[in-house]
Amino acid sequence: MRQDFFMYFNIAPLDKIPLSKPQEYTYLAPADSSPQIGEVWEIPLYRKITRGVVLATNIKPKSAIKYKEAIKPIFSLPVLTEKQIKLGHFLSFQYHTPLGPCLREILPPLLKRASKQIEQMRPFNLPRPNQDSPVHPQVIWGDEDWQYEFLSQSVKDLVNGGRQAVLVVPSVASVLKQAQQWENDLPADKIIVLHSGLAAGEFLRRWFRIKSGEGLLIIGTRQAVFAPFNNLGAVIIGEENNSLHKQWDMAPRYDAREVALQLSRLHGASLYFLTLAPSISLYYRIQRGWFELVSRQPQPQNSPCAARIIDVSGEKLSGLPFPFSWRLLESIEKQLQRKKQVILYVNRRGLARMVICRDCGEALRCSVCQHNQAERRAGIAVCLYCGQSIKIPALCPNCSSPALRRLGVGTGQVALEVRRLFPKASVAVLDQDKTKSARKVNALFERFRGREIDILVGTQPVLNFAIPNCLLAAVSLDTERNFFTWNTQERFYNIITSLLSASRKSKVLLQTHQPEHPLLQLALRQDYLSYYRLEIKERRQWRYPPYAELMKLILRQKQPYKLRQQANKLIKSIQAIGGDNIKILGPHLKPYRHEWEVAVVIKLEYVSRRGKPLAAKEINYQRKKILDLIPSDWIFDRNPETLSI
Repeated sequence: MRQDFFMYFNIAPLDKIPLSKPQEYTYLAPADSSPQIGEVWEIPLYRKITRGVVLATNIKPKSAIKYKEAIKPIFSLPVLTEKQIKLGHFLSFQYHTPLGPCLREILPPLLKRASKQIEQMRPFNLPRPNQDSPVHPQVIWGDEDWQYEFLSQSVKDLVNGGRQAVLVVPSVASVLKQAQQWENDLPADKIIVLHSGLAAGEFLRRWFRIKSGEGLLIIGTRQAVFAPFNNLGAVIIGEENNSLHKQWDMAPRYDAREVALQLSRLHGASLYFLTLAPSISLYYRIQRGWFELVSRQPQPQNSPCAARIIDVSGEKLSGLPFPFSWRLLESIEKQLQRKKQVILYVNRRGLARMVICRDCGEALRCSVCQHNQAERRAGIAVCLYCGQSIKIPALCPNCSSPALRRLGVGTGQVALEVRRLFPKASVAVLDQDKTKSARKVNALFERFRGREIDILVGTQPVLNFAIPNCLLAAVSLDTERNFFTWNTQERFYNIITSLLSASRKSKVLLQTHQPEHPLLQLALRQDYLSYYRLEIKERRQWRYPPYAELMKLILRQKQPYKLRQQANKLIKSIQAIGGDNIKILGPHLKPYRHEWEVAVVIKLEYVSRRGKPLAAKEINYQRKKILDLIPSDWIFDRNPETLSI
C-alpha cells in the first residue's frame, strides 16, 4: 500500500533530546485520526513510550523511510496554540535548551483525571487576534498607585472590548495583592489568577478558561507568560527590577522579562514594564531609545528621608538579643502598646547561615559533601546542597570546644527572638517555604489585615503586606550589600527603593553599621540617575551586562577528576574560537549533594579590549560557535543572577 494514502505529522517529544539531534520526528497517524497542531500525543521513541506535541500536519513522507505509528492523542483538543509553539522555539534558541523541555515548561499539568473533563469541552470559537505591529515598549516609572492609575483605564478598555491582558509579577504574595486591587475595577469572573501554587486540576481548569476567552485579565507569576492567549492586547511586567522574574533552578532557565518581549511581538500586543527603579539593563535600553519612558520618577531629595536610620555601629550590643538594637526594640514595644502591627524584613530564611567555633574557627560541615551547614530549625543543622541534617552538637567536632556560635540572621532566628522578647504578641513567618503556597500566603494576608497577627517576619514578599500605621523594619540591611555577585549594588538599591515605597503607608526603620555608605545615601535620596551613572561606569569597566553576555555552565558527576578533564577540554575548545572579548572564569570544582559539580562562566563581551563596540554580526557568530561546543549534558544558564554556585 502506498504511503500517500496515510497521514503523517511531526511531533516534538517532551523528552530532553541533545540539541545535536533532531528535535522533532515524523509519525504515521493511526487510522481514523486527524492530528491537529498543538495536540499532545503518546508516541514510541526509541525503546520507550513518551509524549510529544504536534508541530505540523500533512507532512509528505520520504519513500525510503519506514515511519513509526503514533499511539493516541492524550486529549481530543489542541492544548497549545501555534503562538505558544513559536514561543517554545524561542525558549529553545534563546536559552540553549532542547525543544522538549521548553514545550513541557509551557504545558499545563497533564493529569489523567483532567482528560475526561477536557474531552467533554466544546471546541473553542476563537476571535481573530489583532496582528498590528506591537507598540514600542513603555517603561512606567513611579510609585505603585501611579502605575495603577496610569494603566487602569487602558486595561479596562481592553477587557470591555473582549481582549486579554496579562500582568506578570514576581511572587504569589504580589499576585494576591494585585488581584485584590484589580477586583475593585473589573468583574471578578473576568480575572484569572495563575501560579505554581495552584493544584494541578485547578491550574488546568483556569488554563482552558483563558484559552476560551473567558478570562480577560490574567494575573500570575512568571509562568503566566506561557498561558494560551487568543486575543492578547497587553503584556505588563510588574516589579520589573525583581530577580524572581528569572528562573534559575530548572531548564529552561528563562527570564520572563525577555520572554515578554517575544510574547508581545507574536501577538501584536502593547508591552509595559512597571518599576519603582528601572534595572540597569532596562534604563540602558531607555537611553538608547529602544524603550519609551513614561516617568513620574522621584527627584533627589535634600529633605530628611521618610525612613529612619538606626546606626548600630556605635551601640553596645552586649546583652542585646542579636540582631536587635535598643531603638528597634523600643519602637516595637511602643507599636504593640498602641495596638499597632509590626513587619520585620529579613533577607534570608532559616535560623543561621552557619555554625562556627570561636576557638578553632572551623564551621560545622556536612559529613556527605563537606559544605557548611545552616541552622534551619532550632538545634538542627541542614546542608543546603544535599539535605543532610544533624543535631547540632554541644562541642565542636574539630577541637571539642563548647564555644559554638551562630552566624548570619534568618527569618527563623528573628521570629524565635521576637517570641521570647514579646511573649504576648502573635508572631508569624512568611518566607520562601510558605510563599509557594497561595493558600498559606492568602491565609497570612487575611490574618494580618484582620489584626490577628501582631508581628510578621519575612523575606521580600512580606513588603506586599505593608498597611497604614504599620511599623516596617529592615533588621539586617548590611547583609544585602555584602552578598557578593556581579549585580550586588543593584540588588541593594532595589530593596532600599522597595522599603522606601512602603514608607508611604508605614513607618520604616533601617538598621545598618554603615549609615553613610554612598550607595545607601543615594537610595535614601532616591537619586537614581547618580546611582545609574556610577553603576554603568563600573559595568563598562569590568564588562558585565549590558556590556557583555554571561553564560554559566554546570556539569555534575560522581568522579571529580573526570569533571575537571571535561571542563578543561571545553575551555580549550572555546579558547580556540579566538577573540580577546571572550573571557572564561573557572573551572571551579566542589561537592554537590552525593556528587561533584564543576562550573565554568563564559563572558562574551560586546566591547573590545580598546573599548570599541563590536559589530552584532561578529558577536552572533561567536555566540553560535560557543553554543555549538557545549555538550548536551551541561546545564546552561544565560545571564544568571549570581555567578556563585
